[in-house]
Amino acid sequence: MAAELKASATRARTRGGRSAAAAFLERAVALTPDPSRRTRRALAAAQERMFSGRPSLVPGLLAAAELGRLDDAQRAEVMRLRTAVSFVVNSVRGISPAMLTAAGDLREPNPRAARTAYLAAIGTGVLAGRLGPPEHLRRAAEAARRLPVGDEVGSLFLDGMAAWILDGYAAAVPKLSRALHALTNDEDLELIWLAALVDMELFDDESWDRISSQAVGFARRTGYAYILPAALSYRSGALIFEGRLAEAADLLLAEAEAQAELGRLTTYYATGIILVAPAAN
Repeated sequence: MAAELKASATRARTRGGRSAAAAFLERAVALTPDPSRRTRRALAAAQERMFSGRPSLVPGLLAAAELGRLDDAQRAEVMRLRTAVSFVVNSVRGISPAMLTAAGDLREPNPRAARTAYLAAIGTGVLAGRLGPPEHLRRAAEAARRLPVGDEVGSLFLDGMAAWILDGYAAAVPKLSRALHALTNDEDLELIWLAALVDMELFDDESWDRISSQAVGFARRTGYAYILPAALSYRSGALIFEGRLAEAADLLLAEAEAQAELGRLTTYYATGIILVAPAAN
């Protein structure tokens, strides 16, 4: 029965039914006696709940996953999802110190996961205090720089963000520009919140237009509600700076009601657009 439910979740996911996929997987978790398989299914259910815009249901699923023995990759995924939930539900302030501890624990067993953790610490920290990085950001940047630079897009962003904090804006621009141009695959669009932050510093109009259009299409096509508010905000900003104000207004208004259930995440990104719009005018 659990295997059939998992197969149903896969079919629902391919049709963009992320909420249905999550529901099938949650039921599969309850019917799975094997601890390691239950852990994998609980993590998959947590991912789908996050993707479908229901972050409040994620912590319980992560707790279920932790009842089994987690490998390094699974520990990294639990950490990533907990950070994502905190980003949505709480203020971004206070996340970075916890992420530093988690990243340090992952340096040896899983450098890629450690880079992801450092990127979350630095990115959310910069969002929390744009006027000057606190000391934990500098520590995160210094620790991240001691890791080898990977070929994944997140690692390129991490390299650029670390340079921004430690070496200044001018030194970071080429690295951040490289990261923006490397963000071409749909699977990397979870970093759109960071791409939006970087683009507002670099004013790379071509990347702004390309990535925002791709992200909105991907989120709508796949039912990936978690990134849709950021994608809409990012896309609206691109339209505003292109002088297409009516299109930007229509885009936000058309999605406002559908995204209201995402609460503070929608408000956060919508506020970003409100701040951008007067400068464009």
